[in-house]
Amino acid sequence: MSPQHALKIKIAPWALLDVSASWGMAFVVMKDAIERQSVNNFLFSRFLLAVLVMLALKPSVVKKFDRDLLTKASSAGIFLGLAYIFQTLGLARTGAAITGFVTGLYVVITPLLAYFFLKEKLNKLIWGCVFIATIGLGLLSIRGFSVGIGELLVLVS
Repeated sequence: MSPQHALKIKIAPWALLDVSASWGMAFVVMKDAIERQSVNNFLFSRFLLAVLVMLALKPSVVKKFDRDLLTKASSAGIFLGLAYIFQTLGLARTGAAITGFVTGLYVVITPLLAYFFLKEKLNKLIWGCVFIATIGLGLLSIRGFSVGIGELLVLVS
């Protein structure tokens, strides 16, 4: 094993932990931000800033825009935009932990969707991982078993 490979193996768990912590903290930051401005204003400013940063980093990407790319990107963007709107509206109406829990379930639901819609076979390991991840997310996030409008909005997203 090369020293570079060994270093990657040692760093990978810490990188995953860092990404998870950052992702989870984002809901807390977003919750605070949407208490001071509307959901639509928050999302607009968030993504406008992202576009400006991306264009500043690589302005030549604009030259690659064509009708086909814009059509496909618009279609995907509509669905992604609706998902962000529903998720953020849900966050405004429920806690950051619950929003994180429901959003985290998307990772767990992905193999289940593959099983039901794509007819993929799931082995015992995957079923076990789905079960453990669901329990883990629940233990980290759930503080009761009520389902309100906020939770439903996040689930729709």
